[in-house]
Amino acid sequence: MYNECRIPSRNRSAVQVALPMVMGALALLTCSLRLASRTPFSSGALTEDIVFGIAVMATISVDAIDVVAAAKLGLGADIWTIEPSNIDGVLKCFYIAEPLYVVATDTTKIAVLIFYLQIFPHPKFRVLCHCIQGMCFAHVSAFGLSSLLQCSPVHYSWQYWRGEKNGHCVNTNIAAWAAAATNITLDVIVLVMPLPLLARLLMPVPQKVRALLLFSVGFL
Repeated sequence: MYNECRIPSRNRSAVQVALPMVMGALALLTCSLRLASRTPFSSGALTEDIVFGIAVMATISVDAIDVVAAAKLGLGADIWTIEPSNIDGVLKCFYIAEPLYVVATDTTKIAVLIFYLQIFPHPKFRVLCHCIQGMCFAHVSAFGLSSLLQCSPVHYSWQYWRGEKNGHCVNTNIAAWAAAATNITLDVIVLVMPLPLLARLLMPVPQKVRALLLFSVGFL
């Protein structure tokens, strides 16, 4: 199928449906395996599991919204092939998914930091964990709220594309880049934090290498 400019129309909605379903299933499987590995009275595990559960629920919610937007509203197809009302619907889905995505990424980091606090007794390291947790809370609060209040009135968030001048929005590109940059920075910090402690462990080199590789798998 071609448009008026003789450019073939593209539709990748099937990919937009399949990929979130696979990722959501993997998230659910990971959560299930995590809970199954717990003993009934694991010390300090309850808070970590609750926070991790929130992260998984937020992740699955984002995946479900993506599936609905692709299967019902045309996400993944060229915009000129989508009905105007469906474009509104896709943007509504984005509006709902944005704060959920921020919750998913930050609660994942907070859960990892709670895990660190359970296994590393070093006072300075524990202070660092609490500081990074505070930064994650600040990140989710700031960018979660800013995504909800990006336009005034709120419905302009999914109607601005119509070109009507009955509202205004902040520069969403700057907000998105700032959120991504701070999120990636926090990701790297959380992943790197335990590596110096592991490198100083008094254990055979092969075991130390395995421990370092285990904690470094997050870089993938």
